[in-house]
Amino acid sequence: MNKSNLIIIGSGPGGYRAAEYAAKNGLTVTVIEAHEAGGTCLNCGCIPTKTLCRNAEAIETLANAETFGINVNGFQLNFNKVIERKREVVEKLRSGIETLMQMPGITFVRGFAHFTDAKTIAVGDETYTADNIIIATGSSSKCPPIEGLTLPGVVDSTQLLDIDHIPENLCIIGAGVIGMEFASIFN
Repeated sequence: MNKSNLIIIGSGPGGYRAAEYAAKNGLTVTVIEAHEAGGTCLNCGCIPTKTLCRNAEAIETLANAETFGINVNGFQLNFNKVIERKREVVEKLRSGIETLMQMPGITFVRGFAHFTDAKTIAVGDETYTADNIIIATGSSSKCPPIEGLTLPGVVDSTQLLDIDHIPENLCIIGAGVIGMEFASIFN
């Protein structure tokens, strides 16, 4: 059994910041992550959508360059490079968080955590115990009960982030932040 002062389930902004603070203040910390370091915002939310928004802004600027007295004789969009840039940004930031998770006092564990009792967490065949446990597991997209959600071509926001082409037609259901960003990006 592995013992630490604090276990944090999830390495998104809440988890990694708490781990850094606790380790800097002398606690031993175990961070358990089932997916990618950085959580929802970094991997399939704020950061990749903002990266795509920046690309859309650059395209809009080029399309209206004459407004600024600049004559641009056309340009071509390479959507594969757009997606590649998004992945590079996410990977660079994720790498920074993974480096943070290597600081003294922090043990970073990959795998799905489940409680075996109030102070013990199992990950695969290993067990971890601490008097204090923080659950910082983030969020996931929610699909409303709409008929046809399993039809080909219907995707959620995470899947849309990895699309390999610009769709000829796109219907976005939901006018929250992510929905509005995708509407702007693909416009």
